[in-house]
Amino acid sequence: MSLLDDPGFTRDCIELTRTGAGAFLAALGKGAQALVPNEPMDIVEWIESHVVIPPEVSERAGPAEVTKLQAGILRAGQDHRTRQRTFKKPVRIGSSLMTAFEILYYAFHEGQPCIYYERSDGAAQDFHDKVLMPLILASPKLAPLLRPRTKAGVQDAWSDIILRNGAPIQMRSASNNSSFRAIKGSKVFADEVSSKEWRDLSKHSEGSKLGLARNRGQQFANFLLGVGSTPTNAGECVVSIELARSDRRRFHVPCPHCQVMIPLLPDIRRSESRSMKTGGGLRWTETDDRVDDAWYECQECDRHIEEVQKLDLLDKGEWVATSTTGEEGHAGFEIWGIYSSDPRSGFLDIARDHRKAQHDAGEMPRFVNTVLAQEFSRSPVAEVDPASLDARKVAYKLADGTPAEGPSWAIGAWAGIDAQQGSLDDQTRPPRLEMTIHVTGPNRRRAVVKHHVIAFREVVDRFTGEIEEVPVEPFTAACADIVWEILERGILLEDGRRLPIKRCAVDNGWRTDDAQKFCMLPKSKALGIVPVRGASSERAGNRAPLVPANLMVARSPKSGRQYLWVGTQTAKDIIRRILSIPVPGPESVEFSADLPEDYFRGLLQERLVEIRPGVRMWRPIDPKITAEPLDCLAYSLAMERMDVRKNPRLRKAIDEIAPEAVEAALVAQAEAAAAPVDPPPEPPADASPGKSGEAEGQAGDQTSGGVRFRIVQRVVPRPVPPVETEPAKAQKVRRRPKQTGGIGW
Repeated sequence: MSLLDDPGFTRDCIELTRTGAGAFLAALGKGAQALVPNEPMDIVEWIESHVVIPPEVSERAGPAEVTKLQAGILRAGQDHRTRQRTFKKPVRIGSSLMTAFEILYYAFHEGQPCIYYERSDGAAQDFHDKVLMPLILASPKLAPLLRPRTKAGVQDAWSDIILRNGAPIQMRSASNNSSFRAIKGSKVFADEVSSKEWRDLSKHSEGSKLGLARNRGQQFANFLLGVGSTPTNAGECVVSIELARSDRRRFHVPCPHCQVMIPLLPDIRRSESRSMKTGGGLRWTETDDRVDDAWYECQECDRHIEEVQKLDLLDKGEWVATSTTGEEGHAGFEIWGIYSSDPRSGFLDIARDHRKAQHDAGEMPRFVNTVLAQEFSRSPVAEVDPASLDARKVAYKLADGTPAEGPSWAIGAWAGIDAQQGSLDDQTRPPRLEMTIHVTGPNRRRAVVKHHVIAFREVVDRFTGEIEEVPVEPFTAACADIVWEILERGILLEDGRRLPIKRCAVDNGWRTDDAQKFCMLPKSKALGIVPVRGASSERAGNRAPLVPANLMVARSPKSGRQYLWVGTQTAKDIIRRILSIPVPGPESVEFSADLPEDYFRGLLQERLVEIRPGVRMWRPIDPKITAEPLDCLAYSLAMERMDVRKNPRLRKAIDEIAPEAVEAALVAQAEAAAAPVDPPPEPPADASPGKSGEAEGQAGDQTSGGVRFRIVQRVVPRPVPPVETEPAKAQKVRRRPKQTGGIGW
């Protein structure tokens, strides 16, 4: 009989191998768990029980915790009915962490192939190195599923990770078309889809890159496309387009006073006091040029929600779908910065950011995109009809009925001067200075009260007594006398006050040496004349601040001349925006009835042109026509901004809000929307600007140093009815004065 048949031998062998067999069976049992797909579980519960956040990923290190706001977004992706989830988000909301949590759950727990698309290879690798891999290594329950890094076998790279359960995690760049080929995944995440890298404008374009990403999972029954991005410019913001196709869910919180579930509206305004009711939104007040208080006003009960109540309200909130016309299976989520629990996203922080953006147009796109989470529109708010501006003309008068020059509510006056080369051979377009004066009052209301064209002056021949019209060359002594006289005279208001002109900007882009000498004269400095140039950074299509942050005149590194660098493109954005605001609303503009007839033609002579994808510049509609009124007003607004930032008392007076003016503006806006607007008459095809034949401009005779001069304002006659001109009463002789060598007399 052999030993194998001996029961005693068999018993002894079992006793000897009992410990090893137990260890083997236990290991086999653990290994078998990886061979069978895990049962799906609630993604939030799995994250909080499996993921540990290291300090290098977030300041909130430790076991992962998911807020109720984040939980709704994560669970929507886990819903088997959801094929696409779109998230339009602000910054500092934890979007990158949420995406990493989802990848970990689907790859580590369910064994699903996952693809993550970022703008570039560098951005995708940063996500791997700084977010995803640190989370895996810091989580004891996840790290064992990584394949060991040994010299033998296939090594994982940042772009391709294959787990021990066979699930691949692949990270790719959206800027490379090859990233959408020979790759598949049941869960595809597309981040920052509104960035330019997601738009393929080349001649080899293969269509929508988001569509190509969607095709990567068409073979899976449980496919999910997760789309997320901070908004960008209107018209090219992919996340806004995708969100419009969804059910558009908004996060509602219970008001602690009326208990009504309300969304926190992205409506931010400065208020005079806490007692002033302005409707739902974030409201703030300021003292001594600083934001000192902020609260949210409930749109249902008008009572105040305080910062200390926000986190408790967010814990009680819920997502509510607001659209019933979205695509089936498309869940959309939109929030803004007020929903962030980040320590630097409090009510006061958002209010200070809003105030900064209000006073610096260059900050506004960033604020709208990253805080309000809305697309920013650089295009005009609305097309401006010259006829609507003509209806805003006001004939200012004193109490006795005699003409005045400006409204009684004006607080400050500023001027802007633009120099034009022109031609001495063309009387309608001679070398000249054009000057606009505007005034500003409470509610930031403005009125353009004067526009001068300084080109000719009238002198009386002392021998014959005849009136002779002679040109006034820009920046000569005669020209300086006229400019100084206008600035010294100020603006006569309806209440009898004479409002001084605080500052005057002078364009130094032409005849630069003469312009610099004129601006540096003691009398020019005493009258607040400032040499200005358009900011060079705007030539590439960027937007520069309206005035420099330090409000200082800077020396040009090339020429050594001193200028105040003005953001002219930013100024024109502001002008077109405020022209669309109904009078007498805050920031609205009205016009004096004494302005030249062709003033609005020059004011609206430019339009936004896309010089390259996503970059727009103001360009002339007709290259033969210049836009001096627009340029002059841009410089004048820069001077206002300069004084307002320097003078807190002036800023407080201008920022004062009058509720009755706001109400009147809303009424005017409603009436304008209801009333039909006749299209403006088209000018005749043969009419050329400035060629008015014998039609004379409006002139105001003044005296300066005993010499009579005339400020000529060019007038383009109305095409209908035709104007019959009268013969001149006196023969006018145009003489070219002797050159004085500029201002250096």
